[in-house]
Amino acid sequence: MVTNLNVLSRPRLVDDVVRVLREKIVRGELPAGTQLLQIDLANQLGVSRTPLREAFRILENDGFLKTSNNNRTVEVVTFTAAEMRDMYELREVIDGLAARLAATRGLSPEGGAEAERLLAEMASTSKPYDPLRRMEAHAAFHSLFLEHSGNARLAGLTPLIRASSAALFLPFIDNPEGVQLTAAGKATSYKELLDESQDSHRAIFDAVLEGKASKAETAARKHIARTYSMVDAFDEWRKVMEVNTLGVFLCCRACVPHMRAAGGGRIINLASGAPLKGVPLFLHYVASKGAVIAMTRGLARELGKDGITVNALAPGFTLSEGVMKHSAHLKQGEISKKTRAIQRDERPEDLVGAVSFLASDDAAFMTGQTMVVDGGSAMI
Repeated sequence: MVTNLNVLSRPRLVDDVVRVLREKIVRGELPAGTQLLQIDLANQLGVSRTPLREAFRILENDGFLKTSNNNRTVEVVTFTAAEMRDMYELREVIDGLAARLAATRGLSPEGGAEAERLLAEMASTSKPYDPLRRMEAHAAFHSLFLEHSGNARLAGLTPLIRASSAALFLPFIDNPEGVQLTAAGKATSYKELLDESQDSHRAIFDAVLEGKASKAETAARKHIARTYSMVDAFDEWRKVMEVNTLGVFLCCRACVPHMRAAGGGRIINLASGAPLKGVPLFLHYVASKGAVIAMTRGLARELGKDGITVNALAPGFTLSEGVMKHSAHLKQGEISKKTRAIQRDERPEDLVGAVSFLASDDAAFMTGQTMVVDGGSAMI
């Protein structure tokens, strides 16, 4: 599928093409996986294929694009969490060594001034968040130490720095202020993460400037290790959303044609009482189950004319077979029990009656509703 790029301006030089395409990618207007035909893109931008090919080469080198079909087609790169982690595990070694060598060799006055400028540039982009400026300054800051390491092979790894920086920033371009992550037992906003990152950037620079090689290497490795621990958190978010939200959608999509053919049916989605109570430090789960409740309401509106009812069941903390195997889960169950009007454990059999009702003809005039079965913890 070819994405329409009529929104782009009509640049004439290679640098202009690079700037326009990079900005569109970073700001999410050309999302990951977008395929672009070279001939169509050249026509829309009003340039010949020669500067366009050179722009593609630069953006591919920077980690934004990959080419295929004998360079006739380009695609905005898609990074999996596993690929990001691989890159950042490699980065831990590269950045640590570059910082050590740069500290041993010493930064030139021009290099020190450029590092200060890049630190100031990154600081100015956290609020309001500017993803394009942030990413470019971030990649340039880390690349600077490779360039000042005195090691040509390290300096040649600059494209990896740019690609991994792009991979880290691209998932959070839409609403970074609204992104909440749970790491080390606390909820953290994306801006807070950026500010913490700024402190570790400063620690690397100060150690290099002081000529303390071991300290510089430790600061750089610690910074990168912290980054790929965040990547794991991102991956956990994706997994939970895919199972709990996308999984429900796919099941509904598979069932609806058969129900329509049969003249009606009952869809019962499994939600949770967690989004109704606002459970802390469990944000990916709360968000995924809240989405199921919203999806249930939307589907109910869509499918009512087909004789299909769509409702959700919201259990409390239930002692299922899987939960019973983990002591930490059992401890959480004791805490949940104290919030209930009926203060006992909830078991899978407590949900049977509600499911039977929602699937029966007795619930034929009930749709778009969320039935809470949790012993009176969340009362709606």
